[in-house]
Amino acid sequence: MQYFKNLKSPGDIKAEYRRLALKNHPDMGGDTATMQEINAQYLTALKSIDGMTINYVDHDTKENVEYVYNYRETNEQAVIDIIDKLIGLQMVDVDIYIVGVWVWVSGETKPHKDHLKALKLRWHSKRMKWYFKPYQGRTHYSNKSFDSLLYAYGGGKVPERQDKVLSA
Repeated sequence: MQYFKNLKSPGDIKAEYRRLALKNHPDMGGDTATMQEINAQYLTALKSIDGMTINYVDHDTKENVEYVYNYRETNEQAVIDIIDKLIGLQMVDVDIYIVGVWVWVSGETKPHKDHLKALKLRWHSKRMKWYFKPYQGRTHYSNKSFDSLLYAYGGGKVPERQDKVLSA
């Protein structure tokens, strides 16, 4: 099966990956072989758009912005690995976002604080979310809103399962 056929932007590819990961993850009722195939096709799809120029209007400043998508397999694999671990925690009332190659976690995270720290997530006091970045070193400071980051770097929320059982 071709999971990422006809998807041509990092945002579209990442959105489809989020949807497929939640649906097919072994901890959520899927099987390992399917998830491994999705992961492999995800990396191939992202590699195919390496060097693509992305144009967008900044959500905060309303200015036209341009950046070049740079594929780094180690970063993308780290995102796959952390999403796998976060889904495996089966946290209730917690939202997981992929934004570029960063992973953000928000919602009722306090009961999961120790798990998030153990997974090397850090707390962002201004955005009031946990985050994971797959590379070491200093990053460029951004005062963009979270919504602007989502829009600019191809991001979105990992959807919740439609069939999960809610406790009373």
